[in-house]
Amino acid sequence: KGNPTEVAVKVAAAKAGFWEEHGDGRLPPVGSLRGMYPRQEALEIPFNNVRKMAASIHEIPQTASNSSSELATSLKFPEDATHFAILKGAPEKIFEAVGAMPLLREGTLELPGRELVEADQALLKQRNMDLAQQALRSLLVAVRPLISADMERLRSASSADDRLAVVLKTPKMLCPLSLWGIYDPPRASVPGSIEKCRKAGIQVKMITGDQQATAAAIGAQIGILDETCGEDCTILCEKLHESSGQESAKSRRISRRASEILRQTQEAAKGGRKSQSSLHPPGVAGRGSRRLSVHDKRGPADFHEPEFRSEEELQELIGKVRCFARALPSDKVAIVDSLMASGEVVAMTGDGVNDAPALKSANVGVAMGITGTAVTQNASDLVLMDDNFSTIVLAVEEGRRIFGNVQKYVTASLSLKFGEMLTLMLAILLGIVSPLKPTVQLLNLFLTHVLCTWSFAFEEAEEYIMSIPPRDVKKDLVLNRTLVLYRWLPFVLYFPIIVYSSLCFGTLGLVGSVSNTKLLGSGRQIDLEEGRSLCEHAGWETEDGYKLDPRPFHCQCRVHEKGNPWLPASTFDQWGTTEQFTVDGDFQPLLHSKLFARSGWNQGLIASCSQPEHKEKWCWAEHVMTSSRPILPEGASCVEYGVKVGQSMSLVTIMLGEVLSLLSFRRDRSLSWALFRNPFYNLSFVMNICMMLLLVYSRKLSSVLDLVPLSPLQFLVAMTLALTMLLLNE
Repeated sequence: KGNPTEVAVKVAAAKAGFWEEHGDGRLPPVGSLRGMYPRQEALEIPFNNVRKMAASIHEIPQTASNSSSELATSLKFPEDATHFAILKGAPEKIFEAVGAMPLLREGTLELPGRELVEADQALLKQRNMDLAQQALRSLLVAVRPLISADMERLRSASSADDRLAVVLKTPKMLCPLSLWGIYDPPRASVPGSIEKCRKAGIQVKMITGDQQATAAAIGAQIGILDETCGEDCTILCEKLHESSGQESAKSRRISRRASEILRQTQEAAKGGRKSQSSLHPPGVAGRGSRRLSVHDKRGPADFHEPEFRSEEELQELIGKVRCFARALPSDKVAIVDSLMASGEVVAMTGDGVNDAPALKSANVGVAMGITGTAVTQNASDLVLMDDNFSTIVLAVEEGRRIFGNVQKYVTASLSLKFGEMLTLMLAILLGIVSPLKPTVQLLNLFLTHVLCTWSFAFEEAEEYIMSIPPRDVKKDLVLNRTLVLYRWLPFVLYFPIIVYSSLCFGTLGLVGSVSNTKLLGSGRQIDLEEGRSLCEHAGWETEDGYKLDPRPFHCQCRVHEKGNPWLPASTFDQWGTTEQFTVDGDFQPLLHSKLFARSGWNQGLIASCSQPEHKEKWCWAEHVMTSSRPILPEGASCVEYGVKVGQSMSLVTIMLGEVLSLLSFRRDRSLSWALFRNPFYNLSFVMNICMMLLLVYSRKLSSVLDLVPLSPLQFLVAMTLALTMLLLNE
């Protein structure tokens, strides 16, 4: 556990025989070495992203006899040296300060040994490059003897930077001791995940503190860099900084807005052209704008932070770079802010404290759950519990699956609801029978629109889900143009046609009309003869006018053979009766023609109304009592039965057609591929069909809902039309 670099050094030391608690017989344990070379903790120089190196100060034993180890006599320092400093850090940083080379004589390593020459410098850089090209993180260890005067200056230094200046002050005393190559192998799943991101239109950029060659080698190893990438795909983050020092110290202490106004005023005073930024309306970036968070006002404590290039320059540079090397915390923030300013949705990963600002700035900050610090985890939006990049890709895939299922749910739900709404609106506008009564429609809304659509939450992802670019979060709606034109609109248009086909088959086959005006009947004497009505009603003349009896005394239906409107038809006459009988849910008036025959009807029961304004209407004779008038009981007329058959067929077509259409809405591929892949849909499908059969064929339920059992032919036609809806939707 701990810093990966420190862990690697400790493991390498153990492999060389330096163990924490015990030695290997030849080398002493690490604990005795600490006592042999006491560490001056107060004078340590910790690592940071600016220095890119760390140093520790150790005391040199006065005599070799103080230790029985060979190690004490294997290093030879100058006689006036009392301490020595061990530096470890970025090779390119330490290369600038070394000026001597160690010299091995008779088994003893002299520090310093001889002066560093140009060939030595070139060899060190070449060895460093060799390690970097193998995707190894380079670490250079250097040693510098310290005399008493150096120690005094170190103790009087006020900061770590001042102490480092003392250590590096005399280059001819600083010797490179060893060059380490640390291999941090990527997980085996990372290259495949990056390739999946590439196909999904997701750009993966690597920001690292390693040197440029190492970053390029790692990037090529995991697939971020490919053969199409040139040298510009990997850069040092210092290229993001201002190199010309254009801004003065004075201008850095004023706000961006004030600096812009000052610049425009100076240009206007010189008679120059209007400034570039003034040519753009508010909120639109002009060339040279400095609106990112890294362009904020600088204070005296921010002297160590670099000045960044303009927003447009950063966007142009960052857009084409895939690997950033030697990154500072502010560089990471600049990269994230620039990408977000370009309209990208940025997810930033990190584990160290230095990553926290960038994680906070990104749209989605992802912290490591194992190696991540508490600061980083608190600054992030998500914590990755397994520290695996592939988990992020899986999360993206899962997010796309969820969004895709939401799209399917919204498309299906709105299609079903708008289809039914258009069907009812057409019934009102055309004056025809409504396919469903309100109670039945609410029941279908719960059974199909609610219980069946919940299965969309468990749909598998489409195969192409990671082969399409990310959607535009600012423009793309859940229900996009393609879904509206090719899924929603066609369904809404053919849904009423199919439903009314089912309704008309049932009602026209047994009644001869679906017009509400004809089906409701009339009190006028000639309406039935002229075909404007299917039932006749009588009434009473009162002081308030004419009062129509709600129940007809005579109905005349056009009944087709087997209820099929395409077959020949005959006239079925029904006359009212005073006999008492029960009309249950499966009562079929067509089978009781003798019960409503005209032979039992007395023509003297009705007559023309006496008042002139009601002369064309039927009125009950004066001797006819209200309780004993011969009428067709409720539910006994052929018109009511024919309407119930049509509405029952419509219910079967709607419920079965909608639940089958959900099968097509579930997948973008052929429905046969997804037929049994979602057990939750299969369960809801079976439940829906069972409830549909129960509503139609259960005597009690059908009686309450004004439905009737269907004949095999009627049910087959309704089911065929439902399958037609599925095929059209497919």
